[in-house]
Amino acid sequence: MAKGAWCPHCGELTVHDKGSLSACSSCHAVGWSWQKAVRGMGKGKGNKCPNCGNQTLHRAGEARSPKGKYIHAIRRCGVCDYSLIEPANVG
Repeated sequence: MAKGAWCPHCGELTVHDKGSLSACSSCHAVGWSWQKAVRGMGKGKGNKCPNCGNQTLHRAGEARSPKGKYIHAIRRCGVCDYSLIEPANVG
């Protein structure tokens, strides 16, 4: 994999653009800029956004614990840029 941007969590050059967010391929840290447009997500009807009320809240990615045991879904709204981090999937 090509060299990425610097990760503020693990200090490696492993942060890569994933569309509506950036993710570290080493430690799995996830982040996004409020100025970064929502893109690279599925088309069609999403979940209802609690901020703007549109059905445009789509899954943008996920944050995983280092061993992948816990997964937090990250959703972003394509209209108002609202962001939601869902609780860990512990099942």
